[in-house]
Amino acid sequence: MQIVNDFYTRWFKDQEMASSFLARCYEDHNDNYIPRRLANQLARVINFSDFCMDNKSGNRSVQIFFWMSLIESIEYIYFPDKDSEKVDKLGVILNFFRNYVLENDNPYYLRI
Repeated sequence: MQIVNDFYTRWFKDQEMASSFLARCYEDHNDNYIPRRLANQLARVINFSDFCMDNKSGNRSVQIFFWMSLIESIEYIYFPDKDSEKVDKLGVILNFFRNYVLENDNPYYLRI
């Protein structure tokens, strides 16, 4: 759990926001463990793709595919009532990069 907590603290503005997000994912959802699994998978996959890039055993296309899939998953955790068939997936991804990625890590064209 500590690895997951450390991971989310990097992505949120502060420890409290990360803890709040994880608390919502880990709370009892009437035997629905999807939010918990998604939160754990997100941390695992991003850490793994970063490891692959750092060790030159992967390429950007795999990393980007993981990111896009997991960004969409986070959106569904935050807004569970959204109809997934009607969601603007590109808008979801752009919103994530504009609002949750540190400015230094964010490409210029996504800062606008």
